[in-house]
Amino acid sequence: MIGREILLEEQASANYRLRHVRWRRTGEENWEVIDAGSGAMVVGGLADREEALRVVKAWERLSLREDGGLPGHVLLN
Repeated sequence: MIGREILLEEQASANYRLRHVRWRRTGEENWEVIDAGSGAMVVGGLADREEALRVVKAWERLSLREDGGLPGHVLLN
């Protein structure tokens, strides 16, 4: 977390959280997709919340198509 400030963090699905961050040195703001189970950043540097939500929705759809879901995913209906 050094060098950046978390402006907002929200639950996007059972498997992912969204995080809005600002880089302290540049003032640039972007969005990250975080794995809800491990807390690891999955994707960073996204331009806006809508783009981050599209990533989450795509991975949730992929998990539903896979037999048994993606590893470590909570299966959604």
